[in-house]
This record gives sequence, C-alpha cells and structure tokens, in this order.
Amino acid sequence: MTISKTINATEAARNFSDVLNQVKYQETTFDVVRGRDVVARIVSAGSTPGRTLKVSELDHLFAMLPRLDEEEITAFERDIEESIASLGHEESEWD
Repeated sequence: MTISKTINATEAARNFSDVLNQVKYQETTFDVVRGRDVVARIVSAGSTPGRTLKVSELDHLFAMLPRLDEEEITAFERDIEESIASLGHEESEWD
C-alpha cells in the first residue's frame, strides 16, 4: 500500500537520499510543497497513477485515516439527521 507524505522543498533537498529510499522500499509518495503550493510529486518509477486498491489493503487504508473525536461524531450525526429531516417525506404507493 502506498503511503503519502507532504514535505517542503527544503526538507526534500536536505533529505533526498532518505526520500528516495522511502519511495523505493516503503512505497511512499511525496508531495513537495513550496510556499502553499504542491509543486512536485515524487513517486516510484514503477507506480501506476490512480491504481486501484486490493480488498486485502482496505484494513491498512482505514487504519491510516484520521479519526473523528466525540464532538465531531456528534456534529456529524446531527448534520445527517438535519439533512434527512429537510428532505421531508412524501407518501408513495410503496410505503
């Protein structure tokens, strides 16, 4: 599974050998930032842009995703409930 990291241009230059080792051996992809803009991406020469994940890689992907805290979970649930309520409910022959 590919790991993505963001690194500024100065860090990339100072640690170029380490960056290349991570790209080759750990399948890490680096977005290189200058100022506020991503100006380059360092990826393995053998990588396939937009490659699909294998089902076996999903657990690892989900484990790497950020987690919501309790306040965010509550706000998200409230947003969903409000969205559903705003849709209203029309009777149909299928109800």
